[in-house]
Amino acid sequence: MIETVVDAPPRVLVTLAQKFDQADQDVEKLEAQLKEAKRVRAACESKLVDQMTTEQVQSFRTVGIGGFRQQVCTYPNVTNKKALAAWLKRCKMDWMYTTSVNGQKLKGFVRELLENGKTVPPGVNPFMKTEIRRFK
Repeated sequence: MIETVVDAPPRVLVTLAQKFDQADQDVEKLEAQLKEAKRVRAACESKLVDQMTTEQVQSFRTVGIGGFRQQVCTYPNVTNKKALAAWLKRCKMDWMYTTSVNGQKLKGFVRELLENGKTVPPGVNPFMKTEIRRFK
């Protein structure tokens, strides 16, 4: 395709370009609003976790909003892929390792190890975070 620069493009192109420009501006505005809403939500979640811990409340339900419960989430941060892969092969855990480590399976496996007070595999540095889950 040959690039052509037109000083006076047809009206249909101008109209479409204006709509595109407006949509682009709308997307930028909405992305900024979403970013701010996520920031506010994260701050509220943190305060809610702190207050529920202070009040020693694991879950609660409120009219019109629904229920909220604390849930500890495990994120296995792999710091040494080779060490983890070698350990998985040595322990014959092929269900978790093919050509790379399955992240979801590793997450569940590490969470189970930690819940049972066992040591996590080498090359894994788990990150724990208490999050709020909503329920009906």
